[in-house]
Amino acid sequence: MKLNKEQVITWIKKTDNYESLVGERIGYIVETIMKTFKTSMEGYGYDDERDLSVREMIQDEYMNFGINTSDNLDLIDKHGQWINLIDGIPQHWLWENFEEELENGRQKYIDQEKLKKQKAKQKYAENKIKKEKLLKSAKSKLTKEELKLL
Repeated sequence: MKLNKEQVITWIKKTDNYESLVGERIGYIVETIMKTFKTSMEGYGYDDERDLSVREMIQDEYMNFGINTSDNLDLIDKHGQWINLIDGIPQHWLWENFEEELENGRQKYIDQEKLKKQKAKQKYAENKIKKEKLLKSAKSKLTKEELKLL
C-alpha cells in the first residue's frame, strides 16, 4: 500500500493511529529490499533498550529502524548519492513508488563498483608497464659488471 506524504505528516502531528499503516508500509519496503538484494535478514526493529515508535523512526530524511543483515545493502539513490540501507531508508519511500529507485539504484551501485575495479586494474597494469620500462631504462645504463651485481 502506497501512502500519501500529506497523510503521513498529518498523522504524525495529530495521532498515533497511523502507526499500523506506516508499519505495514515499512514491512513491505523491507521485504522488497530483501527480494531486490536477494538476501535475508535476521530481523528489523529495535529491542527493548532502543524501542522507538514509528514517529521517532521517521523524523529524519532517512528512517532507521535497525535492519539486521550481514549483506551489503548499498545503492545509488535517485539523486546520485550513495546510501547504505542498513543505515537508513529514504523517508520518501513511505509515500512514493520506490521499487524502481531501489532496483535502478542497486544496479547503478553494482555498475559503479565494476567500473572502479576496472579502473583499478587498468591503473595497476599501466603502473606495471611504467615500472618495467623504468627498470629496462635503468638497466640499459648499467655496465655488465653492475648488472651482475643485481
